[in-house]
Amino acid sequence: MKWKEKGLGDKRIVRIDFSTDESYQKKLRQLAVSCGFKYLTLGSILVTSLLDNEKFVYMIQRHHNTQLHYWVTPREENGEIVYKMENRTLEERTLKPFVSKYLDFKRDKRLKLSFTNEYNAKLSMLSTSCNMRSKAELIALLVHFALDDELILLQLQETYNKNRHYWVIPICENGIVSYLLG
Repeated sequence: MKWKEKGLGDKRIVRIDFSTDESYQKKLRQLAVSCGFKYLTLGSILVTSLLDNEKFVYMIQRHHNTQLHYWVTPREENGEIVYKMENRTLEERTLKPFVSKYLDFKRDKRLKLSFTNEYNAKLSMLSTSCNMRSKAELIALLVHFALDDELILLQLQETYNKNRHYWVIPICENGIVSYLLG
């Protein structure tokens, strides 16, 4: 197979395009400089770490799930997080309007993130559970949420930041988060 000759090993990679706006792309670039990554690599790290966070998966479904028979439960098996579909009946279904401030933005920037097949499957299951139109919409929600969450930013920088003069400090004014170089 040709893909083995190109040095990719036996991992299959899925690339997913998603849209964002200029302010979130700028935040992603600033945080990437702070952590010493390319900004698209950092975007993939943000998404995969949120997909592996059991509390976050529960929280996002609690806010966005409209069909309980698609509910996904993350479980740890052999040190990895695996998603299982819950067997719930259609009678348990409740409908809520799908609204999120993280998806209400001008879509003027296109980014392409890469994921392994494992994370592609997790994205598919969670986007179905949350009744989203596509995996790209879920990725935009995850990236925007992560870039606006102070705890995620601090944890990420504490883990990867090697130069304190590139430290990014999130500042919230009128509900809009911006970054200040520390």
